[in-house]
Amino acid sequence: MNSYRAGILVLIAAFIGVLAYLGNRYLNIKEQESGAVYGVAYTASDTCHDPQTGKMFDYFVSSDSANMRSEAGLSGSVIGVLPQNTYVLKLDEQTVQPDPSKTTTRKEILFTTATSSFTLPVNRVVTIIDPETEGTGMVRVAYTHPEMGLLEARVPSDTLDLKREPSVWYKIRIYEGEEGWISKRLWSTLDVCSICCVASLFAGFHHDLTQTNRLGFLLRCSWAKLIA
Repeated sequence: MNSYRAGILVLIAAFIGVLAYLGNRYLNIKEQESGAVYGVAYTASDTCHDPQTGKMFDYFVSSDSANMRSEAGLSGSVIGVLPQNTYVLKLDEQTVQPDPSKTTTRKEILFTTATSSFTLPVNRVVTIIDPETEGTGMVRVAYTHPEMGLLEARVPSDTLDLKREPSVWYKIRIYEGEEGWISKRLWSTLDVCSICCVASLFAGFHHDLTQTNRLGFLLRCSWAKLIA
């Protein structure tokens, strides 16, 4: 039974590959006939590809925002903040050992002073002043606000990421050309090619194509991913 299922999966994969190849060939013929470009190659208005290399962006930021740092790890200075759904091209990868004095927030933290208050969003770096005392479940942390200065708060341990496990960081480049490092956990595992191609099929990314040609465009993108 297992060999039968494996055979079926191989046939399905082969069918998709052939379909993608035929779609790619179909659009090549249409381009020769009309002089138009229906492919996934980079154009000036195409935000699915890196302008410097023409490569399709790999993934996108899945969290509300992501700090882009000068080097891998929490010790790197923040050189930019990427909004959600920003497309990124992966350039390099590095595994970083945890810094026992720093961690990131899993929940919002409210810092209060005698005159004001500030709510720190999730996925922000804080410094651990006093680790969790046995039985209390509370940790004292500090955060340096650009205007309010050093802030401190005592928070439940589940507010913080205290796993102390090595983290994976990716060096990336965005459409505007800026490069930096972001944590792997802040981006989506869904690749940009799928998003761009489905968008072209249903949202009229290439509005001059018929529905049949849009299907061919989707298949061309699939073929590009198969041979990448």
